[in-house]
Amino acid sequence: MAYDVISSTIDGWGRFAMVESADKADLVIEISTVGGSSEIQVSASDTPSLMTGKPERASTTSKEISDAEITMTVVDAKSKRVLWTATEKAKNALREKARENNLVEAAEKLASRFHDRLEPPPAKPQN
Repeated sequence: MAYDVISSTIDGWGRFAMVESADKADLVIEISTVGGSSEIQVSASDTPSLMTGKPERASTTSKEISDAEITMTVVDAKSKRVLWTATEKAKNALREKARENNLVEAAEKLASRFHDRLEPPPAKPQN
């Protein structure tokens, strides 16, 4: 998903053209996503009851959501030298749709940071 967002954003600038292979490229943009998964853990145990002394089943459920991080690295295709790299964290969310939206937002921020690096926004006039 992050790749699609960044790729379509960069295509929309008109400054770069996608090519079929790395040997034809001037730049290679690598996009990787780490984390962003949710995991549900259920555990059960038999413990003696304080009242009767007989074993009773006790269970606990927990949900763990890890942050997603998107890293964008721009590499010179000929020299393999890293020209620019940045990482953006996507906000946590319980619902799948919200997680996807947060991932898209983080990818858009990365693309915007790259764009600002290439073409800095005009400086605000000082009073």
